[in-house]
Amino acid sequence: MIKTKPSLCVLAVAAGSPIMKILALFLLLGCLPSCFGQTDTNLIGTRDGEASLPFGSGMYDFSRVLPNLKHTKLDLRITGGAQGVRAVAEPRALGQQTILSFPVRIENRSDRTITAYIANEWYGGEWPPTDLYAAVKKSGDKTASWISHEVYVAGETGRVEGYVWKPGEVRELSLRLNWPGTGSQHGGMLLSENTPGKYSLKVFLIFRAPETYSFEYAQSAEMEIQIDQTKK
Repeated sequence: MIKTKPSLCVLAVAAGSPIMKILALFLLLGCLPSCFGQTDTNLIGTRDGEASLPFGSGMYDFSRVLPNLKHTKLDLRITGGAQGVRAVAEPRALGQQTILSFPVRIENRSDRTITAYIANEWYGGEWPPTDLYAAVKKSGDKTASWISHEVYVAGETGRVEGYVWKPGEVRELSLRLNWPGTGSQHGGMLLSENTPGKYSLKVFLIFRAPETYSFEYAQSAEMEIQIDQTKK
């Protein structure tokens, strides 16, 4: 639910004096939306103007999001590509980087259309909101904990795109696993090219089903991935 609080417009109208009513008219013309309360700034605007899920400015604790969402019963399948993790040197705004990318396939086998907003890699300022998350941990280590937060589509385009999956539709995305954050806001690296080995990976998609106007999440099965030693 979007939290609201009284605005200047409401207070001015409530005062009742002619001067205050004139002032209220100007306020109404300039800030009509605030008369209905101030929208929480930690909310993403969706395609129809309503509010989506809360997000953090980087390093968001995804474990706090899941308890507030319903694990979907829709048949949505998130699987990894057979080629596994790919390491390629590519230019970025912060200079030449080794990009660890992992392909995923998201298939809607349900009878409902779903929507989600998914962001590409960002290069400056605060991290953008996205509906795609990932969690990783070292394989074979019983003491290892899951590290989870936003995951971005590989490619520094600076875009957040709305995705629609109609029944039967499939979309393939390449995820950047070692995105280091932006120039002004570092962090967010799920994995590093400097720590080779086997890891367990899970991918989560938060989506909206238009028929129910509810937010739910789908998750992949636990996938094992291999990070190879980077050649120098």
